[in-house]
Amino acid sequence: MKLKIYYIFFIVFVVLAGLWYLSAHDRLMQDRTYVYAGISPPGYEETEKTPYIININTADVYELCALEGIGEKKARAIVEYRREHGGFKTIEELADVDGISIKTVEKFKDKITLEG
Repeated sequence: MKLKIYYIFFIVFVVLAGLWYLSAHDRLMQDRTYVYAGISPPGYEETEKTPYIININTADVYELCALEGIGEKKARAIVEYRREHGGFKTIEELADVDGISIKTVEKFKDKITLEG
């Protein structure tokens, strides 16, 4: 009888742990982006770092890394700042993000937008 109770507790524990993992996994993966540093498809030649305009209010980490002077760490800081402050009101506000100076913003000012 005592062994049966242990089996029941074990099964309940495994089921609850599985449910917790699935719910936590969904929350963690909801806003996760992956950066494929240095990997380009065959035949791809990079002519310039950012060949298109990037919306800094909607871009993910991977897109932000295309900007000159922005690596994965700074891109994640931009996404976190945007999440905390509800998006950028001006392009210059990007300099308020830790690790990004106004000089850095000036480098790619013509490659970013707030709308789109």
